[in-house]
Amino acid sequence: MKPTSIIAAMVSMAFMFSSCDAVKSFFGMPTSKDIEKMQIEEQMRLDKIKRYNDSIAAARADSIKAAQAAELKKAQSRYMVIVGSFKEVQNAPNMMKMLESKGYKPETIKFKNGFDVVSAYSSRDYRDALSAMHEIMETPFCPEDIWIYDRQSGNHVE
Repeated sequence: MKPTSIIAAMVSMAFMFSSCDAVKSFFGMPTSKDIEKMQIEEQMRLDKIKRYNDSIAAARADSIKAAQAAELKKAQSRYMVIVGSFKEVQNAPNMMKMLESKGYKPETIKFKNGFDVVSAYSSRDYRDALSAMHEIMETPFCPEDIWIYDRQSGNHVE
């Protein structure tokens, strides 16, 4: 047998009895551990992308739900009995607390001119709002400048 045949046989036997990872490592290829590590890293990257996309989708859904609720409330309460209009930031919350303590469900609207107006009552029906305004006018806490605001038109109605 020629010496080259003996060397070739020895090399092939060495490869046969050694693991695939040893061969891959010898040739600079990724081993099974390297491949497993890359797969784990890829799965972590995909999980991070999924969490991000899920949070964006949840935020969008919450935003849509809030906008729909606001539109529904706006449609349900077109006429608002306004009991206060405030330039000072803290006055509107104080009025709301006082109204809540009297059993009302107040709302605040921020006008473009910088005023916050506080509503003691709101309704879809103008006559209901007018009736509520007259009832509120009989209470001891009623301010002098009570009025009805039409949310749809953006005008002072009564």
